[in-house]
Amino acid sequence: MFAPKPIAHQEFLLSGNTQSRIAQAEIALARIDERLRTSPIGKALKISLARLEAISTIRIAGCSPDYETLLSIECQYGMYLQANKQGTMYDFLQLHPEFGEAEVETFKYLQTLLWLTATVVPGEPFEFDLMLDMHSLCLHGAPAKQTGSRFRKYDYQVPEEKAAHRLYRPASPDEIDALIEDLYQFVNTESYAPTAQAALAHFQFECIKPFKNGLDRTGRAMCHAIMYRRGAFQNCIPPIALMPALQTIEHTKLLLPYDMGVEIEGHERLRRIDEWTWFCGYSTELAAQMIGAYVDAFESLEQHWREKLGKFNKGSAMEMMLPLLIGTPVITVSLAMAETGRSFSAVNDAINRLAEKGILEVSAIGHERTRIFTAREVVDALEDFIHDLSKQLPIARDKIYRKADGTLSVEEDKATSV
Repeated sequence: MFAPKPIAHQEFLLSGNTQSRIAQAEIALARIDERLRTSPIGKALKISLARLEAISTIRIAGCSPDYETLLSIECQYGMYLQANKQGTMYDFLQLHPEFGEAEVETFKYLQTLLWLTATVVPGEPFEFDLMLDMHSLCLHGAPAKQTGSRFRKYDYQVPEEKAAHRLYRPASPDEIDALIEDLYQFVNTESYAPTAQAALAHFQFECIKPFKNGLDRTGRAMCHAIMYRRGAFQNCIPPIALMPALQTIEHTKLLLPYDMGVEIEGHERLRRIDEWTWFCGYSTELAAQMIGAYVDAFESLEQHWREKLGKFNKGSAMEMMLPLLIGTPVITVSLAMAETGRSFSAVNDAINRLAEKGILEVSAIGHERTRIFTAREVVDALEDFIHDLSKQLPIARDKIYRKADGTLSVEEDKATSV
């Protein structure tokens, strides 16, 4: 029976095919990351790509979040923070029980990704509490100290109907701290390429199962943290969940082979880990390709806007508004003022001109500073990018497993609950 063991001092022999795939993926990601660094809309696209990653990740939980509703929640959160300087994401969500659960879970994951890139220091070792905070933010929208999140204190029960019941023993509660310490020791080294290290850590994390639920989200957030710390990217948040969301069954088979009724002791474990690492390289390369398409599309859209608007002064509110709208297509005058640092009159004039040209449309009418505007072309373009996701029903990863009788259970979930 397979049970997780310490990995900090293990040696993983990845196949030539896998090493080649990882190298190609990281070269592609480095090139596109540099392109975003020099792009005038690079910062805006970082947020937009993080949004795509969040949507993809929540679909792997069996949910189908609505993109425009998510944008509306983000806008309301920005307005809330302006009115409540000491406000938190957790407090904001408590005030809005009417929000859809799929969109709330996506919003929390998006904020977690942005928090990670603001918290993790490239080249510096991870602190032990990082994983607890990641998990707590993903699931509850607040750090662990506020929510009391902790590692599992009870046995992780594998349902008897799963074939894994006879093949796999999760870590017991008294083993978890030592295994997590070992995992930190592993990720704080540079023994493998960043993508490979993230893949190996993710496989081990899933084997340990340090939390009762939310493992997929926290595990992938950990991958982002590892790759960011190692410098695999600095100027983007790559949508590495896109391929797992499109191929959730294959993703599950590779990451959780014991759930597929596969015994993975000895050499079989190493082979399965190699296959999983290859898939992670493939997902990263696909993410880099997606980012390239993003940059092409939205640089063209910004240029189209410039031609539509005609001349405006360099450094003006108008010039700053265009890239802002690429990343934040649902916005208010007040939020635009905060982002651009320009006065009310300058931003208001720019927004009115953008509305006159059909670039912005009024979504909600209120006080001048709180009218909500939408850049419809951006929203439509982004929905086109997620078309391949939205045209198929999401499949919850945890509903894909081999039954004890040998048959495969794959349950599509039409609900939005997590």
